Amino acid sequence: MTKDGLDERLIQLWRSTAAELEIRVIAPIELRNAGGEPFLCEALVCDFGSAQGAVVMSSRTERRIRHHVRSLNGSIWTSRSAPRESLTFNRNYMIAELVDWGWFGAEDLKPKWYSSKPPR
Repeated sequence: MTKDGLDERLIQLWRSTAAELEIRVIAPIELRNAGGEPFLCEALVCDFGSAQGAVVMSSRTERRIRHHVRSLNGSIWTSRSAPRESLTFNRNYMIAELVDWGWFGAEDLKPKWYSSKPPR
């Protein structure tokens, strides 16, 4: 846990995923609700899930900021509660998750590994 109550392991997982898969991830990220009030989440995965990206947060963060998250119109968000061992980078798992969310970025920026089918 960070001093802001964010899950440092989840932040590191998405930073590792960004480096390994050559995607854009901002972790952690400060967002603003519909009223302009700031709140923190573990990560924003750009170009996946929606035109605005996918907001990733721990289940603890979700409980704390649920009222803010509901105002993120047009974005998808996912809450992740997992045992310690599953918060390490697994290429096939992360690719499958990203493919499931879908690519919403520019065609010329689509990662080489991306296809509409998850890896086996």
